[in-house]
Amino acid sequence: MKFKDIVSISQLPGLFEMISSKPNGAVVRSLQDGKTQFVSSRVHNFSPLDKISVYTTDTDSELLEVVIKNIQQYEADNSGATLPTPKDAPDSLRNFLTTVLPNADHERIYVSDIQKLLRWYVLLKTVELEFEVKEDSTDDALPTDMEEETENLTDAPIETEQSEPDNKE
Repeated sequence: MKFKDIVSISQLPGLFEMISSKPNGAVVRSLQDGKTQFVSSRVHNFSPLDKISVYTTDTDSELLEVVIKNIQQYEADNSGATLPTPKDAPDSLRNFLTTVLPNADHERIYVSDIQKLLRWYVLLKTVELEFEVKEDSTDDALPTDMEEETENLTDAPIETEQSEPDNKE
């Protein structure tokens, strides 16, 4: 299962694997109990996990995938420590988020968001996920049809029209 195939659905608890999409909804499988169901897009909104981000202070946002990898690193580094539960005190949840994501913007991140993140992480630990490493494509070559069109465009003289400024008196 790939990280990009997992979605959060509004008004439904937990996470789901997107099996197929239809024009009026999607067929999804719950990661909690494995039940497959059709979910209408008229009633529910779908949010793929690879598009969800967390507010930070120095950049616009940090992708959820990076935050999950930071939590995995935290668990590896602190083998004796346990993760906080979603029902822990709000201060301990905020301290945990600061440990995992030091540049988190606590003014825009609510405690309920941290609780949801922890619930999702515990659920994702039970599923074998494939995280895709995004590679920068260095091959910026145009297809041969596009190259021919751009060559034809560069040979033609470029005419520009200069408009006179409107003088309103």
